[in-house]
Amino acid sequence: MYQKILSGRWIIILATIVFFLFQYHFLLQHPRDSDSGVIKVETPEKPDNSQADSSTCPVCPVIPVTDVSGRKAKILPIFKKKSNPNSLISKLANHGDWKTEWYQKTAKLLFDDEKKGPVHHRKRWEIAYIANAVIELGLCGEGKKGMVWAAGKESLISFFAGMGCSILASDMPPDNEGKDAWADTHQFASSKEDLFVSRFVNRTQFDKLVSYRNLDMNFVPIDLREAFDFMWSTCSVEHVGTIFLGQRFIVDSLSLLKPGGYAIHTTEFTLSSVASTVDSGITVLWRKPDIEYLVKSLKVLGYEVLPVNFNAGTEPFDKKIDLPPYSDDQHIKLQIDRHVTTSFGIIIKKPSSWVEKGPKEYNKCS
Repeated sequence: MYQKILSGRWIIILATIVFFLFQYHFLLQHPRDSDSGVIKVETPEKPDNSQADSSTCPVCPVIPVTDVSGRKAKILPIFKKKSNPNSLISKLANHGDWKTEWYQKTAKLLFDDEKKGPVHHRKRWEIAYIANAVIELGLCGEGKKGMVWAAGKESLISFFAGMGCSILASDMPPDNEGKDAWADTHQFASSKEDLFVSRFVNRTQFDKLVSYRNLDMNFVPIDLREAFDFMWSTCSVEHVGTIFLGQRFIVDSLSLLKPGGYAIHTTEFTLSSVASTVDSGITVLWRKPDIEYLVKSLKVLGYEVLPVNFNAGTEPFDKKIDLPPYSDDQHIKLQIDRHVTTSFGIIIKKPSSWVEKGPKEYNKCS
């Protein structure tokens, strides 16, 4: 028994050492700016997208592959499991959720045409997943503050403002070299004028509660520390350059949450591999190990992550893989290059008793 305990303690110690070596290596490569305090990150070289056809993806710029003939993509068996119907977990988009009470109730609040019949599009799942989490966790209301990264033309901003929340909407600076790709697909907000949706909130309340700021997701500002009750991003972390930078963004941005606050993010996820992927460029594809590594890192730092489930579902539209040019319906699973992908949502909590941890506290893990 004593040997087992001792062995367990050494595993924790070794894991802690590896974690700090990882952080130290990153800081050597990306020192903090002495004035702003944010981490300096080199912007990856922009890939050549001159041959990309933006019409193949009406939702967002993706990897420039318009012809996937001869590129067979399959879903790995480890993901072919019945989906978990719970909403307050970290999970994959799946057809089964369209049949749940939480999705149907939230979708009717968000989408006018949902009353005519369900539209099976993963982007709708993402928006409903985020909205439902905010509502169920009681994060939005008078006196509450929320923040969205890479706002685009997202309707959730007006939706939450209509519930009484103050919202800071952010999007990339207008001089960012990637701005044009987003503007071409109507997903870049240059000011808060681009964010008003009249069916959710009146103009007076919107102007009072919504503010706008240009922010780069690779540079988390320190002047907003512990300012928000919740934050979210909708399929944005896969567009910051690399998977690693996406992980760094999620960790660093949690400093902007108040103790007890929540972060809700969705990202592009490959169901075809746990090894090979697209890990740099305009769009990256997160893998199961990337999520698992992030979750372990967050827990070491003291954050809580709602239970993670990787079941991709077994319903009809979970088996249907949408091909370019992508459709407006039956678009839960799609093929990008040699990968079947879908959306993954993660919910993270900063504990109410949050105390910032430093090296001394980590050394006490043993």
